[in-house]
Amino acid sequence: MDSLATLDYPAMGYGLRYQYGLFRQIILDGFQHEQPDYWLNFGNPWEIERVHVSYTVKFYGTVEEQILNGEKCKIWVPGETVEAVAYDNPIPGYGTRNTINLRLWAAKPSNQYDLESFNTGENPC
Repeated sequence: MDSLATLDYPAMGYGLRYQYGLFRQIILDGFQHEQPDYWLNFGNPWEIERVHVSYTVKFYGTVEEQILNGEKCKIWVPGETVEAVAYDNPIPGYGTRNTINLRLWAAKPSNQYDLESFNTGENPC
């Protein structure tokens, strides 16, 4: 991405915004041990959250038969949905005024878990 910006190409990159890194390495008694890397715990000062740029992403589900306008048709009913929210990361070029954008998509829950129903023993579905 930085090479594209340095060469003044108009470009835009897309990817997934992972909340956790692959792993954090520590050495104990001369041996490597991996621990979770919570690299976004304190946020990222370079990114811009675009809460107004979000899309519903649907997973799993079933096909159901319904009647629309007097005719039978089959529709897909998703089993699970998440919201994809955009985060923009500016990528400046070297020795140029050009800056391009890397847009990363984060998965957010589409509806909040009903903790009150859970605490009272009700089915939260």
